[in-house]
Amino acid sequence: MYLLSVAEAANPSYGFSSSLDDSETRQAKNTEYAKGRGALTDDAARSVGNGWWWLRSSGENLTSVVNVGYYGKIFKNGYDPTYKKDAVRPVLHLDLSSDLWSKAGTVSMPGGNIVKKDPVRQSTGTMDDEKKQIQDLNKIVAPGRVKKLSAKNKKKRTVTLSWKKIAGVKGYQIQFAVNKKFKKKTGKFTKKAKYTLKKLKKKKTYYIRVRAYRQNGGKKLYGKWSNTKKIKIRK
Repeated sequence: MYLLSVAEAANPSYGFSSSLDDSETRQAKNTEYAKGRGALTDDAARSVGNGWWWLRSSGENLTSVVNVGYYGKIFKNGYDPTYKKDAVRPVLHLDLSSDLWSKAGTVSMPGGNIVKKDPVRQSTGTMDDEKKQIQDLNKIVAPGRVKKLSAKNKKKRTVTLSWKKIAGVKGYQIQFAVNKKFKKKTGKFTKKAKYTLKKLKKKKTYYIRVRAYRQNGGKKLYGKWSNTKKIKIRK
């Protein structure tokens, strides 16, 4: 997998025009993800939704890189890649003459009604294998254990909690009780990596733990509990 060079982006055998000027063969629509990440996108009627994209060839100097414009023109002078908000179009080079590949005929895409005719795939694979791979990719993985749990009794009958944030989680569950086995425990939920427990009993010792969760449809998938934090309410 790589980015195209100038020669490759102007190679008719790859389906491109041999001219470096405007060409529909090199026009590319930006995806919603690319636009959301700030990729340059044209609003003109001639090429609405089109974007600039980088090639791998160097421009007129070592600090510039060749790119392709809204209308498919190759700009050989290039631009500074730290300034221009172009997208990338990685390509995958397959040798279709290899014995590792064969035509699969007409197949339906798993989970949808899209039909592809004569796709090329590995002869050792099956549609059941492909379905399983897609299902595996779609599985929601349980988050990791919450770490660096801190508990402080700074204000009257309150405990301020904080912990290390875990990326990609929906939120956190907090449990606290006056015994280390968490009998008659109380639970709270929060979306932030901090929380303040209020109206606690003075001179009581509390045991506190936190775990993260991800949402899988209507079900919460929990990670492991943090280490238990013990704190006495002195204020």
